[in-house]
Amino acid sequence: MEEVTLFRIEEKFLKSLYDTKGVTYSKNKLMTTVNLKPEILLEKDYVLEYCDIATYQEGFSYLEAIFRNKSNFYIYLSKRNTESINYDIKIYFEPKDLSEVKFFVRNLLKLK
Repeated sequence: MEEVTLFRIEEKFLKSLYDTKGVTYSKNKLMTTVNLKPEILLEKDYVLEYCDIATYQEGFSYLEAIFRNKSNFYIYLSKRNTESINYDIKIYFEPKDLSEVKFFVRNLLKLK
């Protein structure tokens, strides 16, 4: 099983946000386990901005995915291999939205 680096396109992603929106985005790395999977975000109508998936006979497995919510926060899910259960998570947001992001993260933490 091949292990990969986490958040492989982070630098390119942040540069793209800066180039298109003219804003340097802040980031929040969640340092706790949250039961958050791409399928949950797709069900909640988050917009899929990027994904790196592996296809098996049983179905798909996401290695990485970036989603955007209605508040224009970006949620980046990343894991080292398809057998990992939990994702490392980073949230990107405009600095002016810090209070709203804190509220958003508190709700995410309830998914434990």
